[in-house]
Amino acid sequence: MATLFLLSVSMVQLKANTTVKQYKADLASGSTAASFTKVYIYGLGEGFLLANIEATKKKAPLYCHPDKLALSMANYVDIVDRQIKERSNRMTQAQLDEIPIAVLLLEGLEETFPCTGR
Repeated sequence: MATLFLLSVSMVQLKANTTVKQYKADLASGSTAASFTKVYIYGLGEGFLLANIEATKKKAPLYCHPDKLALSMANYVDIVDRQIKERSNRMTQAQLDEIPIAVLLLEGLEETFPCTGR
């Protein structure tokens, strides 16, 4: 049991700064790393949701998520994938590879759920 706990903690630490390069490698591996990465992205998304709730209370939302829409892990992964695809047309692969997926997810949420006109 202690070994499993330590393994889980190390995976979380490894994911803290996951870049596009590592994200792609994890997904391509088809191993448990792919599952951990998707769960990490879901955790990021839920963390951004909570931060957004607090920011909205202060009249400074990060993004304007529809009230009755629950996002799933697949939704968050899709947002990251779309950001990677869109950025691949604007920068070199080396530049793209170094971007943390947390940045892509937050910017993707901002683009997917903009606050203009609200």
